[in-house]
Amino acid sequence: MNPTVLSLLVLRSPQPEALLPFYNALGLDFQREQHGNGPVHFSCTMGEVVLEIYPPKTGQNDENFATPMLGFRVDSLDDTLEKLREAGAKVGGEIKVSEWGRWCNVWDFDARNVQLVEK
Repeated sequence: MNPTVLSLLVLRSPQPEALLPFYNALGLDFQREQHGNGPVHFSCTMGEVVLEIYPPKTGQNDENFATPMLGFRVDSLDDTLEKLREAGAKVGGEIKVSEWGRWCNVWDFDARNVQLVEK
């Protein structure tokens, strides 16, 4: 079994473009993206980790817009979700399939959104 690895970090900002000079100064090269009808955001890859800068979600208040979203690659999404349910975690809707693989959202015990993607 391979270890779980960090694969995604999503930062939210009321002005995503305003953050770009800071992260560009660190040598990160962001690309403008939009998936379907979703919001315009910015994405870059650092090794195997994707860093994205998104606007706040609709209705998201100023107190929690800056809370990052984490993403992890796991060996077995089904096994991991079962373990999380047993631990009392809130698991999102159905498992989805995309170009990145099978994935699902869960929430940690501080209500932080965590995306799990099967390797």
